[in-house]
Amino acid sequence: MVRCPECRSEIPQSDFNVSTDRLWCAKCGKLYSFRELPVEEVATPVRSGGTLPAGCKRFQTLRGDEVFEASLYSNIWLFLVPFTAFWGGLSMTGMVSSIRQRGFQLETLFFLPFFVGTIVLTGASLFSLFGKLRVKRSAADGKIICYQGCLGIGKTWRLEPSEIKSFRIITGIGGRNSNSYYLEVTFKNGDRKRIFFTGQEEKLRFAHDFLYTLVKKHLD
Repeated sequence: MVRCPECRSEIPQSDFNVSTDRLWCAKCGKLYSFRELPVEEVATPVRSGGTLPAGCKRFQTLRGDEVFEASLYSNIWLFLVPFTAFWGGLSMTGMVSSIRQRGFQLETLFFLPFFVGTIVLTGASLFSLFGKLRVKRSAADGKIICYQGCLGIGKTWRLEPSEIKSFRIITGIGGRNSNSYYLEVTFKNGDRKRIFFTGQEEKLRFAHDFLYTLVKKHLD
């Protein structure tokens, strides 16, 4: 059952469309975003069932933790890895050669931005190969733990289900023409957090649905 967030009247199925993210309340005469509805207003997730995309898995650990995990592997590594090797080799060769010939001087700092660029490119290359997105509900305390990163290095968010009001998928800079997507969580106190970022919308939608399931289970 889907209800209007304002008048609380039930919305017939003909008046909402999950795929286009639109919900119409004839009583209020207003159009709403389906994904911005509070979790308790929605009886079905954005994507119900379906086959998990390649690189995704959903499982339960021996301790009873519920886990959704998605690989953020991207073919962009085919460009990033050789370019990083070329960029890093060129900048490091120039820096080492400069220090050997003239010692460390002010001019040596010219290579610093190139060195920083090498570090950034290396991180991007590793993320394109080993990046992961994970949503886990701890069986011990019921908290939801979200992680995004690679090789154990990344960002972790701990969410209390009872404090969550709603969540939605939004596009990055460039609106609908953007190839970046965020999962944004809105809390009951009005705070908002963007907890995931990826260019792979399909996997993010499954993460959204899994998070929905965990929060809805807590509400029930």
